[in-house]
Amino acid sequence: MTENELEKLRFHPPNPRPVFGFSQPAIGFRQELDCYEMKGQPKKRKVPGLMRAVLGRNIKLRMEVRYHDKTNKPKELAGATGLSLSTVQRIMAGKTGITLDNLEALAGALDLSAYQLLLPILDSKAPQLVKGAAEEEQRLFRLWKRGRLESTDSFAPIRRV
Repeated sequence: MTENELEKLRFHPPNPRPVFGFSQPAIGFRQELDCYEMKGQPKKRKVPGLMRAVLGRNIKLRMEVRYHDKTNKPKELAGATGLSLSTVQRIMAGKTGITLDNLEALAGALDLSAYQLLLPILDSKAPQLVKGAAEEEQRLFRLWKRGRLESTDSFAPIRRV
């Protein structure tokens, strides 16, 4: 920098506000943009809940049973669900939440119902059923499991297949 430029900076420090427009002073358009500091509290990090740990544990246990003959079990599970390997690993580690679609995909690949993955005391070798489902609900689930019922079908008038 020349002495003249240094002298200018000493008496006229640069404006901390951003400038919009051309930088040539003789021919350009310059306009200062208003710049405001954001106020408020910093974002608080969420503490992972218990269900993430339960879900991760159940996926790991069931994956060991379902893919016992495979060497890279998480990769096989990811391939069967259509999820990325990193997503499956983060869900199993409890580092990320899960959507209902992903929960259903994981449950289907592990031969379970979605609710079974959320049971705190899941028996991975012989998954238990929660009692109390109505006969119609059990019948619908069996149809869906066999592939004869789409999840988009209306459940109101149900025909026997």
